Amino acid sequence: MKFAVLIGAALTLSGCATLFNSAEYPPLSQQQQSALALRQQTLADVSAWVFNGRLSLKTADDAWTGKVRWRQDGKQFRLHFSAPTGQGAVQLMSNPQFGVEMRTAEGAVQYADDAETLLYDHTGWRLPVSGLRLWVVGLPNGEEKISQLSFDDQGRIETLAQYQWRIQYLQYRKVNGHDLPRKIQLQNADLDMRIVIDHWDML
Repeated sequence: MKFAVLIGAALTLSGCATLFNSAEYPPLSQQQQSALALRQQTLADVSAWVFNGRLSLKTADDAWTGKVRWRQDGKQFRLHFSAPTGQGAVQLMSNPQFGVEMRTAEGAVQYADDAETLLYDHTGWRLPVSGLRLWVVGLPNGEEKISQLSFDDQGRIETLAQYQWRIQYLQYRKVNGHDLPRKIQLQNADLDMRIVIDHWDML
């Protein structure tokens, strides 16, 4: 399977069977709401950052490992995915004129109004940029229903379910006084993906 398709598959939100039925879960309890509000308040100033890490994914018939670098500054972002050899690199970034720009290792450049459309047109999959940029710092996407939510004894999110994804935070680390994820596992009906963040920088 081509690298770009693998990346899209890793980050898809649609085109797969539903793994989590939100109707099975009751609304958040008052305790959960309070814990979530405290977590959001604690991370309120974490809006500009960059991390370097590793990405691995498994599907029913394929597996892939590679590197990921993500820079986020407010709503502006730049994502770079590459295989360990550097081949098959894909860059996805915000573009002030066209919305979003994607560049491949072969030199192809494409533009779209949003990242979801661009990746769908290129690979047939969708990337939930707005949701994922919050998931990687240990927060839910506030615009989407939370189907499942649990916290550890330090008030950090341990398990989260949104869309058709279940996110587990396997390890945190201190970064400038903040507890930010070090290891994350994301699963849906078709995919098991792990992100290991080796280094965080606050901008």
